[in-house]
Amino acid sequence: MSYYTDQVNTKLIDPNVYVSNLRVEFQLPKGDYGNRMRLMNVGLTAANTPTYNTYLGALASIKSIRLLNGRDELDACRECNRYLSFKRFNKSDAKNLGLGQQQMKNQYGLCVSGVGSGVDAANAIVVKQTSMDLGSPAKVQLTTDEATTPKAYLDLRDCLPILSSLEVLPGDLFSQLRLVIEYETDVRNMISVDNEVVTTTRPLLACDIIEDADMVKKMMGDLNGATWSAIEHDLTRIPANNADSLQSNVNRLNGFNNKRMMRFFIQKVPTNKARNVGAANAVKDGGDLISQALINEKFNVKINGRPKVSRNGAETPNQRLSYLVDAYGECNSYYGANRLGADQGSTITAGILDGSRNDWYGLYVNDTIKDFELEITRTTKLNTKGATFSVPESDGYDIHVFADIRKQLLVGGGKYQVVYA
Repeated sequence: MSYYTDQVNTKLIDPNVYVSNLRVEFQLPKGDYGNRMRLMNVGLTAANTPTYNTYLGALASIKSIRLLNGRDELDACRECNRYLSFKRFNKSDAKNLGLGQQQMKNQYGLCVSGVGSGVDAANAIVVKQTSMDLGSPAKVQLTTDEATTPKAYLDLRDCLPILSSLEVLPGDLFSQLRLVIEYETDVRNMISVDNEVVTTTRPLLACDIIEDADMVKKMMGDLNGATWSAIEHDLTRIPANNADSLQSNVNRLNGFNNKRMMRFFIQKVPTNKARNVGAANAVKDGGDLISQALINEKFNVKINGRPKVSRNGAETPNQRLSYLVDAYGECNSYYGANRLGADQGSTITAGILDGSRNDWYGLYVNDTIKDFELEITRTTKLNTKGATFSVPESDGYDIHVFADIRKQLLVGGGKYQVVYA
């Protein structure tokens, strides 16, 4: 149902536990809460004005978020910054430029500008990954003062899907609500250099309190259960292979067994995190919150013994992207974002785009998982380049798999259960 009342007030809640760079916990006073919960004042301080993670901004500092009632976990996102980096990719360019940058303090978006004319095609149109004018470069640069450093906010419905399925969290049912957040510890995932010490800012939690008792009572009567797609995660690896060869990797993941999976997406990042740093301590755009394309890559997945992609699997970059778009909707991609050549550098020649570092892919499933087998094939090359070489011809990779898993809330007799649907 939808509700309209003037008896909804926003309450700002201070943390009950705050350990900078490590953990924060909000214990919500008993009350009838709406589903709009926003985490505010998310930021970092540091010396020498580094900038935030290019892809995710200040929100890259959040490693995990859990919503609990007492000791019961209602919902969670345990690789939150990785998941939100994909959701940044899974938006339109207009939203990334017009809303995401201001909300997150990131610099991800595609702008087209002309610096030439006529037959001078190379200079007439330049497509760049860049930030909109946020007032000045200082809007994404950290300071040493918590009051002046740029800060972001996060609508918790973006990473806790239960909040999108419930319009009210009544105090009679959820009397001990807690929000527990753990922070990222790898500075390479948070700022533009790897040699500065960062400190988290003290966040606030903004919640809507519904003070219309009759409306809450009616909504409680309607609340006999809810279903949603929880965000669950599993991890496997592709080993390093420093040779000229074709490498086929078949990995079985057990984290989704006996659960109903609606869809999944894959993120590929270097196992050796030093690969995320270039010359002069500069972190490559996105840090570890990218998804790296591989050479001559193709993938398939067997669900309960049956391949989801016919014939030889998804063999081309845009075939893989098309499956992702079918499952998740519009994505903010560009030419070169999801392809890699053996001699390609880290940027596209005509602009300042990141080449080969936005190769997310996934599939729609809608099945109960008994067996999940992932196959990724790539060509490897003998890598004799230096430690900061930007083309991953032979590196090992962590393969993060995020899946939408159906859960439901069962309510009866003034009690509840959270179970897999």
